[in-house]
Amino acid sequence: MEQHETRGRTLTLKVKFSDYHRLTRSKTMLAPITELDTIFEIAKALFESIDKRESQY
Repeated sequence: MEQHETRGRTLTLKVKFSDYHRLTRSKTMLAPITELDTIFEIAKALFESIDKRESQY
């Protein structure tokens, strides 16, 4: 990220289930996210927060 001078405060995770139902979760941090490990941690937490039953109607 430093190599490309890229930074942001919001990470958005979009999940599409096999029934084509989509869910979006996002988290905005107070400071810019600068570490790749931080991105993975936030993405994992967002993914784990999704109730897999939400894809079933």
